Amino acid sequence: MSGLRTKLQQRKKDAFFGAKVDSIFSSSSALQVNRLRSDFTAFYNVAEEYLEKWFDFSQTGYLCKLQCLNIKENNDICYRQLKEAVCALQLEEDLDLDELYNETCALQNVLPHLNTRATLSVGELWAQVLKTRQASPQYAKLLSFVLSIPVSNAYSERVFSIMKGAWTDVRNKCTINLIRAEIKIKMNLQMTCSEFYKYILDKKKILATVKSSAKYTSAPARPPPAGVLDRGDSDTDSDREK
Repeated sequence: MSGLRTKLQQRKKDAFFGAKVDSIFSSSSALQVNRLRSDFTAFYNVAEEYLEKWFDFSQTGYLCKLQCLNIKENNDICYRQLKEAVCALQLEEDLDLDELYNETCALQNVLPHLNTRATLSVGELWAQVLKTRQASPQYAKLLSFVLSIPVSNAYSERVFSIMKGAWTDVRNKCTINLIRAEIKIKMNLQMTCSEFYKYILDKKKILATVKSSAKYTSAPARPPPAGVLDRGDSDTDSDREK
């Protein structure tokens, strides 16, 4: 995010709006150029203000403190910076800081040998670290918390999108547990449809559950509208009189 803001600021400072726009400016009148340049600059201003509204760029914010865990850029973790990150996240009571220091010292021999190729994310690099023989329970707790913080609302938006597709008017009798299970599978399962089909073939218990009606809610019968029974009784009485 800092890189994006820096690019926006530099483009605004240089009044650069793209090479194609520059070529259009060269064949436009001065009045048109000034008007367009003003509009484009206003767009840069709005974009920058939006970033600063929703992202904490301050040096005292917790996001800045967490940069010490970016082992993709820096494989030398400073315990003092790490402690500041823990305090910024208010995890002092949940972690043993003495053990965290010992684990930091032990990791100094592990981090320089990581496979830091460009395709690996910071989370995948930390997964490499935690899979080594060197036990790091305090780091596991800290990273489990940090990496669970979503960087955007894209994940939650996808959950709602899947839920909307699963809970339609046609399937309105499905239980909440069924919809929850479907969402978990679609969000977390890495198998293809054919792989899942082969996997599920010998799971008799699951197949029996799938075929049962337990996944549907049994809605109670709606009572008849008020007055229907009374009209029915009066009709019966009149028939009797006949």
